[in-house]
Formats: sequence, structure tokens, C-alpha cells
Amino acid sequence: MKQIAFPFTVKVGRVTVKIYRVNSATSKDGCFYQVADYTKAFDKAGKPKRKLVSFSDFEKAKAEAESIASKISSGDVAALDLRAPERAAYGRAVDLLRPSNIPLELAAARYAEAVELLGDGNRLIDAVKFFKACNPDLLPSKTVAELIDEMIQEKTAHGKSARYLGDLRNRLDRFSKEVPGVRLTWIRRQSKSG
Repeated sequence: MKQIAFPFTVKVGRVTVKIYRVNSATSKDGCFYQVADYTKAFDKAGKPKRKLVSFSDFEKAKAEAESIASKISSGDVAALDLRAPERAAYGRAVDLLRPSNIPLELAAARYAEAVELLGDGNRLIDAVKFFKACNPDLLPSKTVAELIDEMIQEKTAHGKSARYLGDLRNRLDRFSKEVPGVRLTWIRRQSKSG
């Protein structure tokens, strides 16, 4: 049988849990095993603290280490034994994501990727606004005639003169007849490619 080197490391995904062998004159085999568990104890700042859990049998220690590593790797929040502020933050994050039906883990992964690409999380909203402005498929699909009507209503609401509004309507209606049925997204796409 191969000699086991200590500390022995159990790895699941990116998570590692160490098992230590401790010599003891009082134990039956002359030693016992301790698993380093960071999921149960925290310091005053809420940071995980190592807690050593003892086992008389190596296989039982290994099974516990695998269990801890699997729970942390899979994101089992109950296994992490979160403190009150962390539980509140987790709950709030899940509530914020509920309308979009996106799991917290996926949102965090997308956010991390966006920050990596942008170099700064504060610029994320600016990047989204720029993206929306440059992608016509996200714009409402309206005909030129509908846009002209909206523009005339807006100018009227701002108190423009009847003469100005009449001239504008006359010019824009002629333009609208030249491009019947053309939608805003088509205009944006053509102006970008041309």
C-alpha cells in the first residue's frame, strides 16, 4: 500500500480541504486525523476561521473532507454557515434578481466577466447604455410615419408655432411617402453599414 503524505489534500473542483495526522500516545493507533473546516467558525469581522475536526479513522476523516469540499464547491450556502450580514446580503441579491429569473451564481459570473472586460465595475451601466444605443434590434420597431407623428406631438407640446409645425409636417410627410413602411431599425442598420 502506498504511504500517505500529510497533510493530505482532498480536492473537489477548485476547493481543497486538508487532513492532518497528529501523533498521540493515548489513541489506539498512536495517531488521529484532523480535518481543516472553514465553514463553521468565523472571527469578529466575519471571515472564516479554521476549525479542526478530529477523527480516529483516516477514511472517516477523508469522507468528511470530501463532504466539506463538495458542499463549498457546489455553492451549498447552508454549508457555509453564513453570518447575519452575509445572509442578509445573499437574500437581498436573490430578491433583486427574482424579476429577471436569473440565478445568483449566473449573475455573479456575468458581472465578474463584465468587470474583467471593462476593468471597472463602475463603468458597467455606461457600457450597457452605449450597447443599447448602438444596437437597433433593441429599439422599438416604428415606421417613419409613426416617428413623424411623435415628433410633431412633442414639438406641439413644447409650444412651437403653427407655421413651424405646418412646415415641418409638410416636409416630413413628403419624406415619409418616399420610404413607405420603412421601420426605424432598418434606417439605423442602413446608416451604420453605409
